[in-house]
Amino acid sequence: MKQKHLILWSFINLVPFVCLSKIIPIASFGAQMANKGIIKMAPSTQDYFDNDYSNKETHANKTGLRLNDSFICDCNTSKTKSRVTSEVDEPDRFIRIGYEDPEMFYRQIVLGFLPNSPATLDFNLGYDAVMLDPREDEMFYIIENDLTRKYVIQGVGSYDVSYEFPIGLKIGKEGIHTIILDGIENFEDDIYIKDNLLNKSYNLSESNFSLNLPPGDYLNRFSIVFGNPTSKSTLDNADTIAKKNLRVYYSNNKIVINNKNNLELSDVSIFNTVGQKIIDLNKTDLRQQKTKIPFMYQQGLYVVKVESGQNKKTFKIIN
Repeated sequence: MKQKHLILWSFINLVPFVCLSKIIPIASFGAQMANKGIIKMAPSTQDYFDNDYSNKETHANKTGLRLNDSFICDCNTSKTKSRVTSEVDEPDRFIRIGYEDPEMFYRQIVLGFLPNSPATLDFNLGYDAVMLDPREDEMFYIIENDLTRKYVIQGVGSYDVSYEFPIGLKIGKEGIHTIILDGIENFEDDIYIKDNLLNKSYNLSESNFSLNLPPGDYLNRFSIVFGNPTSKSTLDNADTIAKKNLRVYYSNNKIVINNKNNLELSDVSIFNTVGQKIIDLNKTDLRQQKTKIPFMYQQGLYVVKVESGQNKKTFKIIN
């Protein structure tokens, strides 16, 4: 097999499929193709199809969608071409984000902004695609907080810089997991990965984001955001707590909050690395200068988030 172009049927006027131009062997394509060194691709639109998709009319009747146009992926140039064109004032915008696991498997997911479509931030039939073949290590979109479904494509309406798109990470193997900005179309703002637990953002437009987390499902920790989410006000809020010399540390099976300057604390939450809240203390529990919280959890890294009114600061502790 010498050809380097694959032509697949896709939905008209919907989000283009994903081209994996730098894949390392994928089980679904077979070891034989991998051994021959053929450049491979895994289109997201495969997720729309059932087992019998050779009859386009049959599938169209099932979905209510027309399958009468094709997309061509040139895996040498990583450019996607469509025979479908539209004359609109605001162009469609696309963001392609890649994920690479420790075994060098590569997955690409797509976010599309389609201003002249009925797509919303909720699930949209024909614009959002479910991943049918998730691996032990995966990255995917989470739509409508439905944690039972993993989406490889999310299509919405017009772009808004304030939008946040939750992504899930399923980590089965320890090692370096990398998130990469593969490409953009008609997009100018910087794209960030936001760590909701640590309240930090990482600029994918400047560099890849690599992380090494324990195996588990990270379903509410990370989001795709835009602009500059780590604003000066956020930094100032953290500094407000730091200036009060508030300390958080672990000692003798307890997490200690040393608040010698009597900063009024409104909430203290403790999270594990998966992002699960395991302890929550409210204002009435935090009136002493030194608060000792019994902590008998498994050894590892934990995050303590301290809030004082609108001010927030996170502390990492190892027990």
